[in-house]
Amino acid sequence: MGTLGEQGKKTREQLKALATNASKKTPEVMLESMGATTESALRKKPERPGNLEKLIRRDRHALLIQHDTWERFDVPAWIGPLEGARERVERAILAVGRVEYVVGDRGMHLGSGWLVAPNLVVTNRHVADEFAYKQSDGTYAFRTHPGTNKKFRARIDFKEESGVDEIREFPVKNVLYIAPEDGPDVAILEIAAVATDGETKQPAPLALFDGAAEDGQLIAVIGYPAEDPYEKDQDLMAELFGGEYSVKRLSPGTVMRQPKDDSLFEHDCATLGGSSGSAVIDLATGAVLGLHFSGVSGESNWAVHASEVSAALATINGAPAPEKARFEAKDLDAIDERVKGGTRPAAYFDGRNGYDAAFLGAAHTINLPNATAARKGELALLVGSATESELRYQNFSTRQNRVRRLPWITAVNINGAKLFAPKRATSWYRDGRLDAKHQVGNEVYTNSGFSRGHMVRRLDPVWGDDRDTAGQANLDTFTFTNACPQEQNAFNDKLWGDLEDLILERTDDDNIKVSVFTGSVFRDDDPFLDDVQIPMEFYKIVAWKQGSTLKSLGFVLSQSEFVEVERFTGSEYATYERRIADIGRAAGIDFGDVLKGADVNGANEAQRFSRRLRSIEDIERHFKG
Repeated sequence: MGTLGEQGKKTREQLKALATNASKKTPEVMLESMGATTESALRKKPERPGNLEKLIRRDRHALLIQHDTWERFDVPAWIGPLEGARERVERAILAVGRVEYVVGDRGMHLGSGWLVAPNLVVTNRHVADEFAYKQSDGTYAFRTHPGTNKKFRARIDFKEESGVDEIREFPVKNVLYIAPEDGPDVAILEIAAVATDGETKQPAPLALFDGAAEDGQLIAVIGYPAEDPYEKDQDLMAELFGGEYSVKRLSPGTVMRQPKDDSLFEHDCATLGGSSGSAVIDLATGAVLGLHFSGVSGESNWAVHASEVSAALATINGAPAPEKARFEAKDLDAIDERVKGGTRPAAYFDGRNGYDAAFLGAAHTINLPNATAARKGELALLVGSATESELRYQNFSTRQNRVRRLPWITAVNINGAKLFAPKRATSWYRDGRLDAKHQVGNEVYTNSGFSRGHMVRRLDPVWGDDRDTAGQANLDTFTFTNACPQEQNAFNDKLWGDLEDLILERTDDDNIKVSVFTGSVFRDDDPFLDDVQIPMEFYKIVAWKQGSTLKSLGFVLSQSEFVEVERFTGSEYATYERRIADIGRAAGIDFGDVLKGADVNGANEAQRFSRRLRSIEDIERHFKG
């Protein structure tokens, strides 16, 4: 897996043949697949072919919307893009509703629709055809019930969410436009200014996207998928929709391709028949890129481009011009400060002492580890420097990997005789001494299931001659250059936490000094979360003096057995004691001769060593005596 741009290219390459075949289908064939999959009470429809449905890919999920936002989910590739577009998408959610045929007080699901201007709702022609028709004089009227003069009624409900009782129902007053059979599948309805409760006002209308659909463009369909008995892959439908249908959902995906006829485009979002009339939202702007209307199972979905909706509005006397939003490529990568987290300016860190190489005595000077010569190019350099990569904080230092945008090397001095216990901070910040593009912020942690795992533990550097100095060290640990995504419950709180507790307890109880080196083992096959590769392995090396002798001990801990990643089975990885030389080789880090030479497990680089730890006692034995 690569960046989202690369993923888009893969999507297009893998589905190119299918998309080409879909584009060859005639409009008449595609029309057979349109419409709500619920049985219409208005007139009997011909049986639909079983191969004309709308599930395209197994990795395109349909997220339930509750209380005007989407449910928490665990699809890593989409957490970042949706979180970055949260404000825009939540505005769009408000303006999308379920189009219903009204029988008494009951609303029967026909399709989806959305506000394009005050009082004006856009849906599909084949949805509006269910309850309205074009008269000979060119105007539109509601159909009448057979054998009576009673008119059909319709409404749109902007709620209809899973597990939510609230309704926002607006009656359809008039039908203003139904496209001809040979035109785009568009209809425009006029709804009441206020809801049936006489008080609730309409949501804000959605802007139309001003520009062409681009291959790989990040989008989301908002609408009301209905259960489809004709879907050929019933197991996949059950997996994606969990047996809950005709409620509002958000389905992220991409534009697959735009045919030569720019009135339509293909997409791969998960939809079903009731999605007809859904809004296809551009994530970068929050504007409506298109109006979903059809699809072919396993191949592609189809949408009418926003420009066709704009053209339809222009035919209606007195209809206001829709708001338009122009696409700017930079918006795809721009996630606002609120999402990423703030940045502390470079000057904030002035006067920090950083890691002290001679902390354990001049005779045992341990230089701050560095990248090996072969991997020096991966170091993130301080802004304005051609060589410096050390970020100095109070009592510790870090080096950042600019490719992975995560801490690679951290080193902290712990003085057990001067420890304080300040309160935990609550906010994380980026470091203004590094370019923002070389740091991962909040966007990778929000709703992802991963915690901000301290590399330098919060309580390790909080020592000094006064509480203020210790407090500053505490705040410094809440910098993103000191955090890696870690599974919280089993890994961060248990194995990793047990090791950290033991080290700190030994220094606190015995009032000794310890230096600890922690970081990530970056591997090419680490899994992705959005466009960030999450390290599965972390190292921790402890150095201390026993009498006049320097000792060091290295560990490698893996979170892979606690993270649901396909390539990891869990049984292959655990917590191991490892020679420091081996850790350095795997991590691409030069720990220096002093640290490697003090290794209690020996410094013989020619002979590999690995001991699996079964209990905390396996670690503690090294600190006795």
